[in-house]
Amino acid sequence: MLTRMGLCLLVCLAVAACTMPTEPSGPNLSQGMWDGQSIVPPTGLATSRQSDLVGRAVTDANGSKLAVIDYVLVDPTTGAPRYVVASSSQAADYAVLPISALHIDASSVWVAANELTLARLPHYTLSELGQRYPSTLATAPSPLPPVATLPPATPSPLPSGGEPLTLAHQGSVVGYPVFDSLGSTVGSVDAVAAVPTTGEVRYVIISGANLGPGNYIAAPASVARLSGDRLVLTEAPSALPRYRSEQLSQSFGTPLPAVPLH
Repeated sequence: MLTRMGLCLLVCLAVAACTMPTEPSGPNLSQGMWDGQSIVPPTGLATSRQSDLVGRAVTDANGSKLAVIDYVLVDPTTGAPRYVVASSSQAADYAVLPISALHIDASSVWVAANELTLARLPHYTLSELGQRYPSTLATAPSPLPPVATLPPATPSPLPSGGEPLTLAHQGSVVGYPVFDSLGSTVGSVDAVAAVPTTGEVRYVIISGANLGPGNYIAAPASVARLSGDRLVLTEAPSALPRYRSEQLSQSFGTPLPAVPLH
């Protein structure tokens, strides 16, 4: 027979178990469901890039990066997102996650999953997405033209001293978001270095929070590709020369490989 103290202890443990917050659950792969949504998107949805989720990283509950959101599948009538389409360095195609599985706040998007879980979710190539869920996929990067083929920066008079390039802080691709080849955010285009007389873009000057205040990357046009309304670097950002703001001023009108930071 239980003592009075033992009985009280059992009651306390039972109450604590009932009041303890439940951890978010992962997908039920055997039933094909995740938080009340089918893990296989139904037909009739449309692929879109018009969402503030696009470009955000998806992490696990511990903050480790799993993937980056490239597209959303939306209700074509209301525009409400139903699924996200995410890419990662672990797969050549795209994983699809129900919107109900995402835990979204101002600073993060995370799921109760890991890389193995994501590998077992439905995956599609870009072509398969376009066939199953057509819509604004026409803006996808296929093929990717080089930056040099974009409308040029506004031509300007040649600066004093006969420098071959000039920095333009408007026009061309200035303001575009920049990503690396894995889909991670690098920053945005602060300026372009162009031939003054023709406006031909030779370099893209990139700034961003990851670079630190007052720091910039100079990416040659040959390694910057246009993908819809963003740029994708085909070379690792860490391999590109970095500059302070005052060094950019000193290099104004030069080909810009001068005085890179180490």
